[in-house]
Amino acid sequence: MNPNIPNIQPFEGLVAGIGKKQFGPNLLGFFSSYIDFDELTVYFFPQNEKPRCVLVEAHGDRNAIAKSAAEQYVTDGYLDDVERIDLQIKLHGRSNIVSSVHRDEVINDDFRDWFDSTAIEDKVLWVARFGGGFLNTNLYRTSGKPHFNEAEIDAFLKLSRFAYSCLKVHLASIEPLDNSERRDIRLRTIEQLLSTNRSSALSARESEVCARIVMGYSTTAIALGLNIAENTVKTVRKHAYAKLEISSQNELFALVLESVLSA
Repeated sequence: MNPNIPNIQPFEGLVAGIGKKQFGPNLLGFFSSYIDFDELTVYFFPQNEKPRCVLVEAHGDRNAIAKSAAEQYVTDGYLDDVERIDLQIKLHGRSNIVSSVHRDEVINDDFRDWFDSTAIEDKVLWVARFGGGFLNTNLYRTSGKPHFNEAEIDAFLKLSRFAYSCLKVHLASIEPLDNSERRDIRLRTIEQLLSTNRSSALSARESEVCARIVMGYSTTAIALGLNIAENTVKTVRKHAYAKLEISSQNELFALVLESVLSA
């Protein structure tokens, strides 16, 4: 595959997917138009918090494996990723940096086991500062494929700079990434308050949607975050408001405040 970048259509497709469910597959297609690889992940590393998997996409039948590997990585695998830590240190004084890691070059034995368990042979990663932390974009090749060559790594660097601009807008349209653990705690607290409010308790889905409305999420952001259609969000909201005997977002805010004060 030619890593040169003459075709503008993938760029247009990536921009068109911003703020939509299609953004992840479009990002996969964007990089795939110029570089041959099997999987893509994007992780956000907040300061002093566990990382969060922002996106995980794969070609063919690798989706389930890729998602499982990403979950394992954010649980504890990142702690063994010495190369990632080294790259974030090298980023000091720079806005972004790119590198590649082959399975045989992995220093940490436990992290090499992660490569083996997922049949990953090679990866190229791009790290940039974002939201008080780091945003890592990774492309992976499975066993039996050649290493990423210099031309591909250079193309990945150039493509990632454009993808980063799109990612920032996309992620801002969904939800803030910083303070993710505190945000999740707030969401769960609001969900609990809503689910136990009044005699007509909300369903789990209704509580999830209403909690996100209280947190200021748009209909699109709620749909993307919960992996449901925007029309479903509107229907769930309508049913929840009827149960709560309210008709507006302001009334929902007041109801949550009332629940907090009386708790």
